[in-house]
Amino acid sequence: MKRAFVFILPFLAIVFNISFAWAQTTIKVNVNGEPVSFPDAQPYLNACNHILVPVRFVGKFLGAHVNWDGNDKKVTIQRGCTTIILKIGENKAVVNSETLFLETAATLHNGRTMVPLRFICETLGAGVDWKAQTKTAKVLVNNGYNIPDKTDLTYEIPPAENPEQTDIGILISLEKDLDKQLADVQAILSSKFPPEKVREIVDYLSLKTGPAKDLPIQRWRIGEYIITAGPGADTSLIKVTVTKLKK
Repeated sequence: MKRAFVFILPFLAIVFNISFAWAQTTIKVNVNGEPVSFPDAQPYLNACNHILVPVRFVGKFLGAHVNWDGNDKKVTIQRGCTTIILKIGENKAVVNSETLFLETAATLHNGRTMVPLRFICETLGAGVDWKAQTKTAKVLVNNGYNIPDKTDLTYEIPPAENPEQTDIGILISLEKDLDKQLADVQAILSSKFPPEKVREIVDYLSLKTGPAKDLPIQRWRIGEYIITAGPGADTSLIKVTVTKLKK
C-alpha cells in the first residue's frame, strides 16, 4: 500500500502542476484585427480550456453596459435587447429571463471579475476564432465592421447566419449631414474592403444630392461579397447593403 501511495504522489504532482500552468496561460486578444491591451488583469485559459477575460473588456469593446453587484457577487451585462446575468462561481447564466448552463463559470481572479469570452461574445452577437498555435482569440464585432461613434447613419447587422446572407445594411438620410454620413460609410466599408473600391462606391452615393435626384441601383462584387447601393424606402433615403455570396 505504501509503495502504491509513493508511486501516486509524483503522478498527482505532475498532473496538478500541468493544470496550474495551463490555468495560468496568458493569451492574446484582438478585436476586428486590432490587438487589445489589458492594463491589469490579463485574459487566460483556465483548466477547462476556456478563455476568461476581464468584464471591463465586454463594456469597452462589445459596447455593453456592465453593472457589478458586490453584495450578491453577480454581474449584469446589457447590450441592446440582450441582458446577461452571471453569478461568481455558478455554472449558469440568465439571458433575458432564460437560464442557461455554462461549461465554465465567471470568477474572481486577482481581484477582478473574469467572464467566459466565447459565451459572452456569441450571446451578444459577436464571433470568436481561437488560434491555438499563437494563443490568440480573434473577436469579430459587428461582422468585422468598425462603426464610428455618434454616427447619423441607421444601420443593421444581422446574425452571421441569416437566410438573406446580409452582412450589413446601411441607410443614409438626406435630411442629415450628408458629407458626414458618407465619411462614416467610407470608414465602415474600409474596415473590410479595399479603400480604392470603397472610394468608388462613396463617389457614386454622393451623386444623390437631393430627393429629386435619381440614384439607380448599382452593384459591386468584391471577393465573396456583393455591395448594392440605391434608393431607400422614400426619396430622402439611400440604401447600402452588403451581402455574402452563398457557397
